[in-house]
Amino acid sequence: MTKTTAQTWCGVFGTSADQKAQSDYDRACLVDGYVGLIYSNEEPVIVLGQEPLFTTWYSNSSSEGTIVRCVWANDLKSTETEFYAFESLTGWENTDVVVDFPNGHLVLFDSSAYGSNMEEWIEVKLDPGRYFIKTLFFEADESTKFLLHRFSSS
Repeated sequence: MTKTTAQTWCGVFGTSADQKAQSDYDRACLVDGYVGLIYSNEEPVIVLGQEPLFTTWYSNSSSEGTIVRCVWANDLKSTETEFYAFESLTGWENTDVVVDFPNGHLVLFDSSAYGSNMEEWIEVKLDPGRYFIKTLFFEADESTKFLLHRFSSS
């Protein structure tokens, strides 16, 4: 989500938008599948579904990048070398998620937390525009598996 929207996100402590929901976290939990879209203050919020996983951002360029979620790994430090292989992977599945980002100042954080807690943020830089999200499970070896969400403008 944008940094501006993050400032109003209330996590498990309240809601920034839909008064029918008990919290922003409750709204995020309604997403079905690995990735979904909700709105907060009329701006898009990408929600990563399922269980919480170690998550980071890998930027391919200013108009493409990948959210990398570690399903399992013996050693997270050694998995960083796998990031460079993501660009050449095949088998990406289209999702129904298409999002328009009004600006490129985005952040990634746990939906249960206050969005204003900047220590929790992972900064994501993408050019403003429309992005399509594709998903892929990537098993680097028997001890390393990732869930990947690629953002691309085409």
